[in-house]
Order: sequence, then structure tokens, then C-alpha cells
Amino acid sequence: MLAGDASKTSDAATLTVIPDKVAPRPVEVTSVIANRTVVTLTFDGPIGYYRFEETAGQKTKNYGSAGAAADGLYMIGNGPDDSVPADVAVDSGPQPSEFLGFDPNNRAVIMDGLNTMLWINTQKQFLNNLTAFSLEYWVKPSNRLSDPGSFGTRIGLVGQNDAVEFGFIDNNTIQIWSSGGGSLDTDYNFSDNEWHHIATIADGRNIKNYFDGKLVGTGGTTTWTDVGTANPASVTIGTGNSFYRVKK
Repeated sequence: MLAGDASKTSDAATLTVIPDKVAPRPVEVTSVIANRTVVTLTFDGPIGYYRFEETAGQKTKNYGSAGAAADGLYMIGNGPDDSVPADVAVDSGPQPSEFLGFDPNNRAVIMDGLNTMLWINTQKQFLNNLTAFSLEYWVKPSNRLSDPGSFGTRIGLVGQNDAVEFGFIDNNTIQIWSSGGGSLDTDYNFSDNEWHHIATIADGRNIKNYFDGKLVGTGGTTTWTDVGTANPASVTIGTGNSFYRVKK
């Protein structure tokens, strides 16, 4: 699709984009609908892409362009300074028939917070000195509403310490924070034990959050030179930075 196009529609799918009016006019994809089927946008070319399909061992494969050097290492502990390698921990992820397009045996990592303090080290500083980035994942909180006291606050989802950090600042709010691009708080109003897709786009002018393909929040700093500063910490899934602890 060209940047000047607004949408393309067929009997099977609708792809909607917002063309950027500033050269070189990158395209921002806002929704892909294909008979409730999950569509993989391979042209995105992610540098980090983790499917958590392993059932044994202590690492998860990176399917992104950074390759095996960015395979995720399972760790247990409060962070890099006091953690040790851990075995994989997976359970059922989004699957058909509710989520068409996924493998019937699709898996997801399990992170149950204070019981194990499991997190994943990607071994890479993906979020250093960026002028823009896109980040997306699926999440299924289990006790956000049923037991908010146990769920807690400052619950890490993904991030790089002091560069870009993303998680539940409290049980009702997902926050993305960046050292150079400001922050954005977005209300999370879904029920417990439901899978939902979250995507964040930071384009050098603002930060946008999408839940299940719908724009739910815009914020951050109007302009910046770097979204995140240079930092030796690796990007982590779960904890491993000073801002968040991990939760399922």
C-alpha cells in the first residue's frame, strides 16, 4: 500500500492506514480486519519477535532480524544483579476459535509475580537512542480486578531501564514512559483472564496506544531528539529494570 492511500478493501479483509503528511511520509497501520483472523504483517521487519513456543530449556527463540544473538534468556530474581537462569514457563496463549490465525497449540510465557519473579533478558539494548519505535504484545492479567491488592502496582511488561519502560503503573492503568519522549497513561478496562493485544507507536512527535487495534490514547512530548537515552541495560520482558516487577 502506498502512503497516499487511505484504505484498501476486499471481501476478505480491510486494511486502514493513516498517511503521514511529512516527508518521507511513512505509513502508520491502524487496523487490519480479516474475518477475525490474526494477520501477520511481515513487512514490519521487527528486530525482536518472541513466540514462547519452547517447552524445555532456558531460552526462547528470537524470530526477529536481530537473530539468535537476541534470544530471550529465562531468569528468576529481582533484576540483573541478583537473578539466575530459569527453566521455560509456558501455558496456552491466544488460540482458535476465539483468535483465528494462531496455531491451535499456540503458547505464551507465564509470569506469576512474587511467587517466582520470572523475567526474560533479550540480551540487547533495542531501545537506546531512538527517534521512533513500535512495540506490541499480547497480555492476559489474571487477578487485576479480583485481587488488586495482590496484583500490586508498577508491574512490568516490557522495557529497558531508564530508556523506555512499559507496564501497569496501577491495576487500572498501563503506562509507557520514555526518557526523552514523555509518558502516556491509558486506562485498561478489560476483565481478568482475557487476552488483549496492545501496540504502542512513538513517531518522534507523540506516543499512541492501541488496544485490540483501536486507538485509545495519545500523549507524550510533542518533539524530541531521542525517545530513550543510551543505556547498558538490556530490554527485558517482565522485570529486570528498576521500575517494574513482573506479573502474569
